[in-house]
Amino acid sequence: MTTITEDLEDTLQNLLLKFWVQEEVPRGLDGKLNPDQHQCERHYEENQTRAGTGRVQEIERRLPKNYLFNHKTYYLPHHGVLKPDSANLNPDIFDVLIWIRRHRHLFSTDIMKMYRQILVHQDDWDLQRILWMDEQGNEVIYQLTTVTYGIRTAPFLAVRTLLQLLHDEGDNYLLAIPSLKYGRYVDGIFGGADNLNQLVETATQLRDL
Repeated sequence: MTTITEDLEDTLQNLLLKFWVQEEVPRGLDGKLNPDQHQCERHYEENQTRAGTGRVQEIERRLPKNYLFNHKTYYLPHHGVLKPDSANLNPDIFDVLIWIRRHRHLFSTDIMKMYRQILVHQDDWDLQRILWMDEQGNEVIYQLTTVTYGIRTAPFLAVRTLLQLLHDEGDNYLLAIPSLKYGRYVDGIFGGADNLNQLVETATQLRDL
């Protein structure tokens, strides 16, 4: 028969174990990409460019003029779209929360209309067609020219563009680098500092970047 003391020790040990498991930083993935993710990454790197309002960082490589590829069309459905799996570049939310706790002062912000600020390559506009009815009841065809919420590739394109911006311009905004590396989750960005002056400067550099 176990004694009361042994029962209490087992209970305390289990509670302590649960505490350490909860506080443990998850190891996460090893950073390796599967073949599909490698293909997405390679395609992005070869075809991304900066718009006229920014400085072109990479040589624009047009997609091959393949008739079967460039003349495909797709109409987006007018209903909700489920994304059970996709290329995910977001950090673990637990890692973000742990990183935030390192700072004495914090700020949070979000990127306004993040998806709509990213243009889609013109060769892909036909893959983002929608049907609409005008006021006279006529059927109208539109092409969406920016990253569109609800499609499977949208989260990857948005976050990957943030990382590209960090790669292209991060050296000019050093205080903003940690926020985009460790303090971002989708369109939410967090930053921190140990004094208020540095906090304001960090937020300013992040905005400018």
